[in-house]
Amino acid sequence: HASSVQLASDAPTRLVYVVSTKDQTMHLAHEVSIKGSQDNGLPVDELTYIDATSGAVVDRHSKVYYARNREVRNANFQSSFGSIVRTEGSAATGNQVFDKDYDYLGAVYGYYNTICGRDSFDAAGGKLVGVTNFRSSSGVNYNNAFWHSSYAQMFFGDGDGVTFSNLALSLDVTAHEITHGVTERTSGLIYANEPGALNEAWSDIMAAACEAWSRGVVDENTWKVGEDIYTPGVVGDALRYMGSPRQDGISPDYYPERVVIGINESPSSSNDNGGVHKNSGIANLAFKLLVTGGRHPRAGQLSGATGQAIPQTLVPAIGMDKAQRIFYRAMAVYMGMGAHFIDARAAT
Repeated sequence: HASSVQLASDAPTRLVYVVSTKDQTMHLAHEVSIKGSQDNGLPVDELTYIDATSGAVVDRHSKVYYARNREVRNANFQSSFGSIVRTEGSAATGNQVFDKDYDYLGAVYGYYNTICGRDSFDAAGGKLVGVTNFRSSSGVNYNNAFWHSSYAQMFFGDGDGVTFSNLALSLDVTAHEITHGVTERTSGLIYANEPGALNEAWSDIMAAACEAWSRGVVDENTWKVGEDIYTPGVVGDALRYMGSPRQDGISPDYYPERVVIGINESPSSSNDNGGVHKNSGIANLAFKLLVTGGRHPRAGQLSGATGQAIPQTLVPAIGMDKAQRIFYRAMAVYMGMGAHFIDARAAT
């Protein structure tokens, strides 16, 4: 604790048995009530458990419940839920991955709460849990991150250091995954074909807005997805490019050129669930142009899908503040689970 925390003078200690949340073992411990405030102004009211034999602090049970509720876990490079390494209001661990993840969870909570008036992903103060250093069951360095809807938790791969560095070190990746949780509890967009592409796009869009809010600026990096953890040995690139989706070599930027699976083909991991990541670029570009203004990056060029020139319409800029609120409201109020691009257009 910070030096400003004082031991409560009116609370006697008790000798109790406690199962520590740190190591899941039982300890005979003195239960001590601690009250006061930290140097950062946050209140402290907790029960601290001191091992009766060693004198070590084996656990702390806070009696202060924050609206923002974060929990960082360390999977220790295994396919598991890991162990708790940091909780809301606790001190920094000194580990870059744990502490960055904690900060980014807080930034995303702050964005949704401040800009969207939303109390966490579920609008009910749901705990934001980040499982760091996660690896797949095969045991290899895991180049991905995902939102697990059954457990309402985020899992961040440790990366292989070539394609990705540790994915918990990215604010927009964190915001992207939490937004999947928001989408799940609002529009409920099905994760396949066009609804799935909108699901992915909204995660990219809200992540870009969150990053801009957190950094206080809209710049070139706002429109890059995962630029801080993608191919760490290559400067300036990104996983996806919202202002020029085709820059990644696979994503269409024009609706008539969208990825469409065969009529007898079911969405699956082998076909990107019907192009959910690839086709997301279409909506990503629409949002980017709405914020900054401009024309389609290939305006005037012939489209192979239509044989006609891509429209050269100049989109007027309305700025991030208005655009982010429009897109959030479209997802939270107007779009349904089976929404297609035409529905997203109407909703926005």
